[in-house]
Amino acid sequence: MMGRLFRLGCSVLLGAALVTVPGSAAFADSVRDSQWPLKYLRITEAHQITQGEGVTVAVLDTGVDATHPDLEGSVLKGIDAWSSAKDGRTDHDGHGTAVASLVAGHGHGAGGSSGILGVAPKAKILPITIWEKDWNKAQAMKDMGTGIRYAVDRGADVICIATTGTGSTALEEAVNYALGKGVPIVAGAGNKPDHGPGVPASYSGVIGVSGSDEQGRFASSISVSGHGISVAAPAVNIPYAEPERGYGTGRGTSLSTGLVSGIAALLKAKYPTITASQMLELLEATADKRGGVGYSQQLGYGIVDPIAALTKGPASLTASASASASAAASSPAAGDAKDGSGSSASNRVLVGVAIFGGFTVVIAILVISLVGLARRRRQDSLSQSGSPGPLGPPGPSSGPSTGPPGQSSGPPTQFGGPPRF
Repeated sequence: MMGRLFRLGCSVLLGAALVTVPGSAAFADSVRDSQWPLKYLRITEAHQITQGEGVTVAVLDTGVDATHPDLEGSVLKGIDAWSSAKDGRTDHDGHGTAVASLVAGHGHGAGGSSGILGVAPKAKILPITIWEKDWNKAQAMKDMGTGIRYAVDRGADVICIATTGTGSTALEEAVNYALGKGVPIVAGAGNKPDHGPGVPASYSGVIGVSGSDEQGRFASSISVSGHGISVAAPAVNIPYAEPERGYGTGRGTSLSTGLVSGIAALLKAKYPTITASQMLELLEATADKRGGVGYSQQLGYGIVDPIAALTKGPASLTASASASASAAASSPAAGDAKDGSGSSASNRVLVGVAIFGGFTVVIAILVISLVGLARRRRQDSLSQSGSPGPLGPPGPSSGPSTGPPGQSSGPPTQFGGPPRF
C-alpha cells in the first residue's frame, strides 16, 4: 500500500468534444454493430479460447465509472490521487471509462448483446485515478510512477497507461519495478501534434502502441511514429462507453492502447506464468506485418494478432530459441567428424583451431546483432522529455481520417480533459 496518498494538479484543456450520443437503448444496440475492431481482430474467435478470466488490468487514468451497465461488476475498488474518500470508481472526464470499456466491457441486456464488448470481458479493472481537472505535468508523471507501484503491489496482471508525458528517474524505476515483477505495461505512443513516442511507451520493455485504420494502414493523421513503438492496433472510428450510461466514438492511440491491453489480459489468462518480456516478444513476433517485413517506425512489428499470439504462446519462443541453438551446435560437430583419411594429429589440431575460430566469428556476429537490436528498441527517456504530455487530439470522425485533425478553439478535437485519445 502507499504510505502517502499521491496528489495531482491539472490545468483544464478544453477543445472540441468527441462524437457523443446519449445512451439510449436503441443506440446501445447499434453500438455493438459499429465495433469494427471486434471483427478485424477476430475477438469472437479469441473468446473461444479465453475471455480474460481471473485477470486484473490496472487502468491509470481519470477513473472509471463503475455504474456503467457495460462495466458494472467488473470494476474493483482502487485509489484516487486527489481524495482518500474516493476509490477510482468515478470518472470526472470520461477518458478512463472509455479505455476501460475497450479492455473489459461485457455489454448488457440479454446475453450481454448490447453496448460495448471489450477484448477481455471477464477481466477485472483496477482503477487508479491520476488525472484530475487541474493538470500539473510534473506531478502527474510522478503520480504515474506511484500508481504503477500501487498496481503491482495490488496484484495487477497488466497495466494500461493510455497517456504519455515527460520522463523521470522515478518513473523509469517504477516501470522497471513492474517489469521486474513480470507485470507488462501497455502504453500509448501518443497522438499528433506530438513528434514521436513519449514515456512510458518509449521505455525499454514497455509495449508501446501506435494506431491503425480500418484498412490496416498507419493512422497517419492521428498517431505519432518513431522508435519505441512495439505494435499497432485500431485507432479510428472506435466506439466506447462514457460515464452516465453514455457512448461515444473517437480516434487516437488511447483507444488502441485499450484494445492491446485487453489482448494482454487474454494472454495472461491463457498463459498465467508469462513474463512481461515474453509478452512483449510474443506480441511482436505474432503481429501482422501487413505484407512488410521486420520493423517500421509507424506500425512497429505490425498490427496485433490475438489469435496468432494465443495459439503460439510463450513456449513457441523458447522452442524457437532452442532449435536455433541446436542447429548452431550441430553444425561444428559435423565439421569435426572423422573422415577416414588418416589425418595426422597436427591436422586435427588445425581443424580444431578453425572450428574454434568459426565459433568465435558466429558469436561475435550474434552479439553485434543483438546489441544493434537493443539499441534500436531502447529509448533515451530523457530525450523524450520535451514531448508534450497527454495523448493528443481524439475527435469526431465519420470515416477514416486522412487529413490533419480539425481545428477548433483550444486543442483540436480534444476529449475534454487532459488525457486525450
